[in-house]
Order: sequence, then structure tokens, then C-alpha cells
Amino acid sequence: MFGIGCQAKLQGPVLPRDLLTQQVRTESAVPTYRELVERYNRNIAMLDRIWARTTVQVRWLDEQGKQLLEEGEGLLLFVRPFQVALTVGKLGRTGVWAGSNQKQYWLFDRQDDVVYIGTRNRATTWQDWGLPLPITPSVVPYLLGLIELDPDPTLLPPVVERLDGYYLIEPPDLGVRLLLDPQSARPVRIDLTDQEGYSVVVCRLSDLEPVKIEKLERVQWPLMASHVELFVPGRAVGMTIDLRSLCDGGRNRRKIKDKAFDFDALVKAHKPCEVVELN
Repeated sequence: MFGIGCQAKLQGPVLPRDLLTQQVRTESAVPTYRELVERYNRNIAMLDRIWARTTVQVRWLDEQGKQLLEEGEGLLLFVRPFQVALTVGKLGRTGVWAGSNQKQYWLFDRQDDVVYIGTRNRATTWQDWGLPLPITPSVVPYLLGLIELDPDPTLLPPVVERLDGYYLIEPPDLGVRLLLDPQSARPVRIDLTDQEGYSVVVCRLSDLEPVKIEKLERVQWPLMASHVELFVPGRAVGMTIDLRSLCDGGRNRRKIKDKAFDFDALVKAHKPCEVVELN
């Protein structure tokens, strides 16, 4: 159940940077869980395919406690529900290729010539595979708010809680908690949670941008957050992802290819010297 106990399990700053001083109107009546989730799902109904250019910045501490920072550019590809590809590189060379499909998730580290691979099961599957931010690519659709939620869960409907003028919900059995704007039902923060409900990874979302949908007029294009901030509570690590040139990749698959989510095809292309099984 929600209530004060759940709010106490939220860790870190609640709101994204552009909402810290924004006055948010609070509706007089709290909507039902079903009403709120149906609004949330309508917002992302057309966001089943995403192609975007990215700028990625990762911050962490080394073994001596020195602050390190890496930055690169790449692409984000997404096909609902769980096909994800995120590339990061410099000067046109891909250094990291992370991805997932219905069964697996992986990360190709081109610098060390190794690939890590694991089995995807649910949103809270995350492992520390030696990287600064311990999340797997399979949780990216949850953190970006691109997975549709069940408005009628078989369990008792979760409580809709008010927090700082926003609505807080926790869909059952997903291991995620969402803070939603009361006017739009769009997420401003999404947490991955552990079995006790505490936040293990926090994602703050801001800067809505239109996603170009082929054959639709601009006024019909859906919106999604283009600035993504991730951090692990209690640890001096974080990742910032800025998205631009957002589109659906063309429904004729010009930009989003099936092989981008095919692990065997990626192994043949990248030819890693070592394969590390995470399961």
C-alpha cells in the first residue's frame, strides 16, 4: 500500500530541474488509478517506435574517489515492448552498444573487446556488471515511460497519492514507481524499486519535445521527455541522456532495422574476443 511509508522510500530530489520552481496546479479531486493510467497510456499510444540522436554523459568515482566523466554521442532505438538499442561513441566510432529484445539484454564494450549478456525477465532485473550505473538495457523502456500500464490490475487498484502537487502511483508487480503531472499524466520521475519498495535507480524526465510520426501532421505528433537524468541514491554516479531529432524511424523501417535487436547478428558484426554470461 501507499501512504507515508511509500513517500519515505523516495530518495533524492523529487522533481526534474525545470520543475523545481514551477508552480503546479493541484486538482481538487484525486483521480482513480484507472483514470490516471488510461490518460498515461493515451499519451504514449503512438510512441511504440522511437529513433533519436543522443548525447550521453556518465559521471562516477574511481577506486581512489576521483570524479570521472565520460561523454559521447550515439543513437537510441526502441520498438515496443522491449526492443532497445543505445549506442555511445566518439568521432564516429561506437564505443558501447547496449540493447535488449524479448529474451536477452547485452552490452558490447568495444574498448575492452567484451560483450556482457543476460536474460531479461522483469523491470527490476538489474545487475552491477562493473559499469558506473548498474542498470540493464531491458529497463530503459520503463524508465522512459514508454511501457503501457494495466489500468485494471487483478489485485486491488493501487492508491493514487498526492506528493508536492503531483500524483504518485506504483503499478503492481512491475518494480516501478511513477510521479505524474496532474494536468497531463506524463511522468516527471520514474523509480526502479527493490522488494521493499525503496528506490534503487531514479530517472527524472523533463523538456518535452514532439516525436515526428510519418504521415501525421505536426500538430498530431506526440510528446516525450528529451532530457533524462539517472542516478543511484546514495552513490556518486549518474547518467544524463539528451535526445534530439526524435521520430518514429519511418514505418518502412528505413532507420530502425531488425538486426539492431538481434544478438547473434551483433556478435558477428562486432566480433568480441570475450563473452561474459551474467546469469
